[in-house]
Amino acid sequence: MPLEEILLNPPARRPLPRDVTAFLVAARARTAEFFETSGSPPLGFVPSDFEEVYRILEVLRTTCGAAERFCEWGSGFAVIAGLASLLGYHAEGIELRPVLVREARRLLADFGLDVEIFEGSFVPDEYDSDACDVGGTVTVLSGAGANDEVETGVDDYDVIFAFPWPGEEEVYLDIFERFAATGAHFVAYLGGDEGVHVWRKT
Repeated sequence: MPLEEILLNPPARRPLPRDVTAFLVAARARTAEFFETSGSPPLGFVPSDFEEVYRILEVLRTTCGAAERFCEWGSGFAVIAGLASLLGYHAEGIELRPVLVREARRLLADFGLDVEIFEGSFVPDEYDSDACDVGGTVTVLSGAGANDEVETGVDDYDVIFAFPWPGEEEVYLDIFERFAATGAHFVAYLGGDEGVHVWRKT
């Protein structure tokens, strides 16, 4: 089934709710502290534009009544998953790196957010990457097939968010198109001037 890119127009910028602001302040501080103590970010970990993604998720939540189950692929500190929880989504995250899973769980627990973070790869075991014509090394596939604790499938979610590594967005979209449920939305932050893009599986 094809994917349809859709345009969402968030309402005019207004101050973020206090609980969202407090969460983001803490998340940024934790991330900065982690980078300082670890020396460098883990491979593939780059924070996205939290406020922009929050406003897009808010529009999806308020305009799409079925947008209830949310997952963040490659969740890192699970900041976006936390924001989704604050918006009323049943939110989860999937992260391959154990150290980031621990940090995410600690941050979310400190704010009393009921978000489950699974350790493992979000790439389905049955995914045939050879069918997706993308050249070069695809970082996200390096952890595919690893033993993990992921209990859910791509088709369990109404909204999935990811910040693909540059040049890997085609793989993310391919996985989503093959395995997501009809009507589900894929939200991707592509960085820089690209900003946030949203697709719906039709």
